[in-house]
Amino acid sequence: TNLREDAIVILKDRAPGTFVIRDSNSFPGAFGLALKVAHLPANVQAKPGSDPQTELVRHFLIEPTPKGVRLRGCSNEPVFGSLAALVYQHSITPLALPCKLALPDAGDTVDGPGSPEITSPTE
Repeated sequence: TNLREDAIVILKDRAPGTFVIRDSNSFPGAFGLALKVAHLPANVQAKPGSDPQTELVRHFLIEPTPKGVRLRGCSNEPVFGSLAALVYQHSITPLALPCKLALPDAGDTVDGPGSPEITSPTE
């Protein structure tokens, strides 16, 4: 299954700021961040005949570094000590992303093709 395509299916009809983080297909140890945005970036043209909603799902690579993780190719992005720290900071300010990440409310789940069931550990 193509996790990138699954992310597009999950996100294309969601609100801007909704995101999915998955293992990267191309870069072992890295993560793919798929993010729904409100508008195409100025330097991006929609592909002829494509669904405009799928074009609004943008993809970023979160790469591991010796000190944590960072968005690849963004010189103004700091290194974060954990994936959770990166997500939290980008929910406050977008930094190099096109918009802030929208954190789900407690109990929200995204059901998509092949999505794992998320359960809370019992106390």
